[in-house]
Amino acid sequence: ARVWLARIAITWGIMSTAMAWVYDEKSFYVMRFLLGVAEAGLLPGILLYFSYWFPSRERGKALAVFMTATAISNIIGAPLSTGLLGLEGLFGFHGWQLMFILEGVPSILMGFVVLYYLTDKPDKATWLAPDEKAWLAAVLAAEGAAKEQASGRMTLRLGLINPRVLLIAALCFFLVSGNFGVVFWLPQIIKGFGGLSNMQVGLLSAVPYIIAALVMVWWEHHSDRTGDRKWHLAIAAFVGSAGLAGSAAFTDPVASFLALCVAAIGIWSMFGVFWAVPADLLGGMAAASGFA
Repeated sequence: ARVWLARIAITWGIMSTAMAWVYDEKSFYVMRFLLGVAEAGLLPGILLYFSYWFPSRERGKALAVFMTATAISNIIGAPLSTGLLGLEGLFGFHGWQLMFILEGVPSILMGFVVLYYLTDKPDKATWLAPDEKAWLAAVLAAEGAAKEQASGRMTLRLGLINPRVLLIAALCFFLVSGNFGVVFWLPQIIKGFGGLSNMQVGLLSAVPYIIAALVMVWWEHHSDRTGDRKWHLAIAAFVGSAGLAGSAAFTDPVASFLALCVAAIGIWSMFGVFWAVPADLLGGMAAASGFA
């Protein structure tokens, strides 16, 4: 896991940085394709890695904390990107080129941090006491045995054809579609307020993500504490859907903005609970293919 996740971060950072030298339509499509290839294994890889470390009753909260990165990156990234776009001509680069370079290089550096710092599995953790390692291994082994008893032998094929996994994959399609609805349209709606600079748009765009990050951690913690996934997922999905519908129905930009804040709360509250569900169902090779 350590080597593979580091490889993904480094190649992803390289491809993202290289976007600064795109010069025509063909090079743009090639680099975007390579960026997707470099990125593809990151999320399923990290989810599988978490399944080696966190028992079920802690997994939702841990995944929520991880998923706050998607909200925090928008909180920081929106004003940062708009600020970089304004640095036209610095060091001979266009603003959009500086944005790709300065936002791609940290991923490369983080890859080397992962390579040095990350521990593959609990039994290799020098910072855990022997009794802690034994306890964690026993809990995770018991959960793995329960999954096999409920779903069958954890093979690669099981992760691909399990009906519940396919249902969750369909839900993932709608979840990500809703997520992109917020990410793509939020700046445009804020622009509709009129008279705002790019920096002001970036700062206002951060507000829904701040609220969403705080609510999602609490919601996933509540899911772990109660042992419920289904209703926490359904309620969050309903809130996210209502927010998206409201943002489309309202003609006033301020009302649409507030509705998108509600949508962000629902969508991001789904993330931690959502990814805990396949982790609760699957283990081993089935978890690897099921996450992907």
